Amino acid sequence: MTNAIAIITAIHLAALSQMESGDRDAAVGSSGEITRYQIMPREARREICAQGLTEVLPADWSLNPDMSARIARGLWLKRVETFQYAHRRNPTTQELYLLWHRPGRVLNPHPRELERAQRFENLVQEAMKTNQSENLCPKHP
Repeated sequence: MTNAIAIITAIHLAALSQMESGDRDAAVGSSGEITRYQIMPREARREICAQGLTEVLPADWSLNPDMSARIARGLWLKRVETFQYAHRRNPTTQELYLLWHRPGRVLNPHPRELERAQRFENLVQEAMKTNQSENLCPKHP
């Protein structure tokens, strides 16, 4: 199994941001989720404490893409590690999205959730292709 830290890449975080909020830092969900990753404030506060960032105020991280990514990644890593422990394997890309969006239904998602997970996987695959082609054909000044 791959270390959970290696599973969640910048590409995954970018795709998650696109899926959850259209990359809008100030997005607020219908249940009170905030940031481009649509994190529940209660979960964010717990993760901030878990990372030892007790001096961080909501205004410091909720509109800061780097800080909100750090909080989102920490939350997501815990879910991936729990999945790995329970299932003795790495999650698929679709399961990775479901671990964020609907962790209680990863193995039995509703059809609409499965469609969202497929869109997430498509975004990740497209970004990986783009990233690989940029690495193979670097731009010259």
